[in-house]
Amino acid sequence: MPTLQVRWGTTANNLWCPLRNNDFSTLVGSGVYIIWGGQRTVKVGQSDDSEGIGRRLSSHSRDTTILDYEQFLGILFVTWANLLPQYLNGVERFLGDHYRPIIGDRFPNAVPISVNLPG
Repeated sequence: MPTLQVRWGTTANNLWCPLRNNDFSTLVGSGVYIIWGGQRTVKVGQSDDSEGIGRRLSSHSRDTTILDYEQFLGILFVTWANLLPQYLNGVERFLGDHYRPIIGDRFPNAVPISVNLPG
């Protein structure tokens, strides 16, 4: 059983949110995110930025290092969960260990904190 229950972000229609061509500027607060395409996780990360997780996702939505994976994986999707800052490192560690993303192989040196997975 997960340590924390989180609410994973979706579109207004409860569909997974495409990473490309979306406005994430309304997303505020700290949190974690997962970017994936097909059956592969591309990136797991966090944002404790005072301007909110939307700023980080907006940056990734223009990052060709990430977007180039659409050639192989199809449309890239993103989901996010708002968290209190004290949980960010542990949850990112848990998600990184679980999903083993293509980009990023180093995660915070923290005790993993399990959460319910999207889906």
